[in-house]
Amino acid sequence: MKIKLSLVTAAVSLAFGAVPTIASADNATVGQYGSHHKAVIGQYYNGNASASISQDGSSHDSYIMQKNNSGSISASITASKHDNEGVVEQFSNRGGSVQVWQHGKYGDAYVGQTGNRNNTTALIEDYGRSNDSVITQNNNNGTTASIHQWEGSRNSDATIEQRNSKNSTAKIQDAGKSNVAVITQNRADDNSSASIRFFGGSSSSDATIEQNNVSNTDALIEVANYGHNAVITQDYLSGSNAEIKQFGYKNDATIEQTGSKGKYGTSTALTATISQYNSNNKATAYQEGHRVNVDIEQYGDKQRAHTTQNGRDLDANILQTGERNYASVNQRGKNHDANITQHGKRNTATVVQRNYGQTANVTQSGRYNVATVTQH
Repeated sequence: MKIKLSLVTAAVSLAFGAVPTIASADNATVGQYGSHHKAVIGQYYNGNASASISQDGSSHDSYIMQKNNSGSISASITASKHDNEGVVEQFSNRGGSVQVWQHGKYGDAYVGQTGNRNNTTALIEDYGRSNDSVITQNNNNGTTASIHQWEGSRNSDATIEQRNSKNSTAKIQDAGKSNVAVITQNRADDNSSASIRFFGGSSSSDATIEQNNVSNTDALIEVANYGHNAVITQDYLSGSNAEIKQFGYKNDATIEQTGSKGKYGTSTALTATISQYNSNNKATAYQEGHRVNVDIEQYGDKQRAHTTQNGRDLDANILQTGERNYASVNQRGKNHDANITQHGKRNTATVVQRNYGQTANVTQSGRYNVATVTQH
């Protein structure tokens, strides 16, 4: 994150009486044109509070602080051109909404929301390149965070962090190139979800979702085009789903899930799904726990699928259609079921199962295929 600490430090000192434009009220608007401006708005202990900063030009700094307001709370920052930095912080309000627009390059946008009671939302829109967008939400109730990186964005980072928040939703949408998208949810309450979608002309981007110490949550990464790396990690959880869909070639997909008590955990109903279309894709799934399930489907040639499962009541299914594909299942524990289906030629399937209660099924159609099953 490139956002300068000097901006926040400067904003705090400015709020107590320095030179640039400052507003303190329940409805404040600042508009600046040119370059190298600073704008600070502070709103405290109001009923309704609305703050807006618009900066047309380059090398601007903007800061909005809203704290202990009891009514409808909203804040927005709009920045154009390059090298602009915008920060919005909301603390201990009844709720709060934030919108930040970046229309240039080399800009930073940060939204921090902590201790807000109801309906806390944040949205960052990125239309430029080499921008950083960050949203952090802590100890809120009913939180939604969204970052959009639109077509034309490039080499930009989008990060959402949600901690100790109830009913949390995090979304990143990306249509650019060589971008990075990361969502982290830690100790989010039931019914939380995270999704990252690369669409349109996106390519060569990385997507990561991390969910820790949660239950009944969903994670989804959906990818169009080529050269993407998608990773979902879910640790110490139960009753949760992870899914990756990739429509393109030379993509990597990885899902890791561990139960609520770690290795061989007692968690139930962990589900991982990976679907890949086109060719030269790779899918990997790793699961530990009780009653875990993985489904991998690959349509195309030169695909690789691998799953490893440890625990009890394990279920693994791999389907591949095409040529020169490779599928493997490795299971260890009690009561496990492995199924591999391959249609095409020159495909290879491998199943390794350890301990007891083992069932393995390999179905191959076509020519020059190889199947190996080891149970011990």
